[in-house]
Amino acid sequence: MLHPPKGKQLTPQQRALQQAAREAEALVLSKIKCQDYIILCVEDTTDWKHATTRNVVMQADPELTRTVLVTTKLDTKLPQFSEAEDLEDFLRAPLVKKIFPHILGGPYFTTVPCGRVGKDLNDNEDFVQSLKLCENDDRKLITTKMGHVQSRASLVNVGVTRLRSFLETRVEETYRRNVAKIVPLLQGELHHTENKLAAIETELAALSTERLKHRANMYREMFSKELANAIHGSIKSSPEEYGETLESEQLRGGSFLDQDQLQTDSWQRLIELEVGNGKHKLYGGAQYHRAIREFTVAARHMRSPVITEDEIANAAGMGDVHDGVNFMRAACVIAVEKAQNSFEPLIEALKHRTIHIMRRLFPVVENAIRKSGTLGNDGINPHLSALIRNIYDKFIDSYMEECLKKCKDDLKGMTKFVTWDVDGKGGSSALYRSLPTPNRMVEIYSVAVDTQAQKGTSSDSNAVVKSGYDDNAEGQLADYYDLLQLTEEMLAGRNANRTSTVVAALVQYIIRSWREHFARTVAMKFNCFFLMPFMDDFPVYLRNELDQIYDSGNAMEMFDIAEARSVLQNKRNELLAEAEANSKLQKKFDMINLQLQNNNKSPATTRTSSHNKSASDDTDQIIDV
Repeated sequence: MLHPPKGKQLTPQQRALQQAAREAEALVLSKIKCQDYIILCVEDTTDWKHATTRNVVMQADPELTRTVLVTTKLDTKLPQFSEAEDLEDFLRAPLVKKIFPHILGGPYFTTVPCGRVGKDLNDNEDFVQSLKLCENDDRKLITTKMGHVQSRASLVNVGVTRLRSFLETRVEETYRRNVAKIVPLLQGELHHTENKLAAIETELAALSTERLKHRANMYREMFSKELANAIHGSIKSSPEEYGETLESEQLRGGSFLDQDQLQTDSWQRLIELEVGNGKHKLYGGAQYHRAIREFTVAARHMRSPVITEDEIANAAGMGDVHDGVNFMRAACVIAVEKAQNSFEPLIEALKHRTIHIMRRLFPVVENAIRKSGTLGNDGINPHLSALIRNIYDKFIDSYMEECLKKCKDDLKGMTKFVTWDVDGKGGSSALYRSLPTPNRMVEIYSVAVDTQAQKGTSSDSNAVVKSGYDDNAEGQLADYYDLLQLTEEMLAGRNANRTSTVVAALVQYIIRSWREHFARTVAMKFNCFFLMPFMDDFPVYLRNELDQIYDSGNAMEMFDIAEARSVLQNKRNELLAEAEANSKLQKKFDMINLQLQNNNKSPATTRTSSHNKSASDDTDQIIDV
């Protein structure tokens, strides 16, 4: 890699070269990361402490367990060693074996003759002879420097011949180890292909319109069965491929709350505690159940509607016989309007979410039918699949419309009339909690009494004296007037602050009570009138719809014998080609096994001479990493 000098930048040509080097290194690494490959690491070094190519290889094979280390240009390195001990240390490489005790092989030392075949060398045989001469010259020079006895152990890894012998042995061992697994697999696949071919031949011979209708009816029944299984719970279709996390479901099917509420930590904790399975990929009944639980939590924790003082003042209105505030009526007027505006969007959101979940079930069910193998070799008729998809979508829309009608009827009934005291503890306790505190009531009363005292009440006092009541009677009368004054202040007064406090508290109480009832009734309606019909009503619905289409004659393309025969014929040709390719591959394995057996029986010298002709081609395949 190129690095610019300090204070300078690379030229455009140098930058292009640097980019090309990065791309080449990335390409090599992507190739050698395959665990089935043997890596040939070719170094040009005389010091094992420094290894440029080995550092690149270690990014893919840190322990060099798949790597054969090779040092090239040995003829130029041998003259650099004057001492036998230095040469022995280089050839035996104890440092490499210490750092990489599990190295696959090497280091090997090679010398390749200069020139190319056809230019400097006449032919491949000439190249082989030159290669052998170079190898013999290297061996002689090593023997001369180290002596016959000392050089014997060091010559084991010298020469391309030794490297090739090692690689051939490793490849043969790997082949023999894997062929014992591959051949039985091929035989099993061939047997399976032949069985499928025989089944298609039988279907071709018995092809008729009635048979096609029978297969369509089989698919219809299998679809209803697998749809019910997916709702009840199934893993025939991979959740990794067909499932959805809660986040993905919200993005595609819509959410029940605003985005700013969904991102809060409190909402995420609620989802984790009360809904669960938020990060799991679900489909079918499990996904539907998760959506219903999320809807229930969202309904219970939806934001309280904002009630303005203007709305309270307008709801207070004017009575027909007095000008006091009817707190109950004002609270009910506001609660009914606010509840309808708050609950209807939640029902619409649940509609979109459940329709999304149920429509996703169609490919899940089709995949389960394919995996069951009930329909045989010709699989699912695309015309029939499209037809049933339309019927399925129509069923979803019609039953969703009916379910929504029932939910809105319940919502209308719940919000049209407020029932306070069906259990004996509703309205009175709510009103008590909503009214001002006793201390506040005393303050209100004191203000009223002070106002009356300033006006003077001499005539009333004289009346009390003349009546002849004693002090106790006078106190009882005072309490009586206090009660009257308090009742007047609470029920007939129009203090704006007090009216807003009481009405707002009553409205919140009404809506809180409705939330629980709303969540339960809507969930019950969706379970009874939307989910259950998929198991109870859909099989009959699908059967009736298909019978109507058959009787009308609009489905003749599904029963086109010519097209069905063409499809089966194409599959037959594909199976024949697959069986033929499998047989050829097994014959190749048999031929290779026979060659290996013959080579093991023949002398080593015969095997070496039989490969001399292709030595040049194999040497060219050694890639410098």
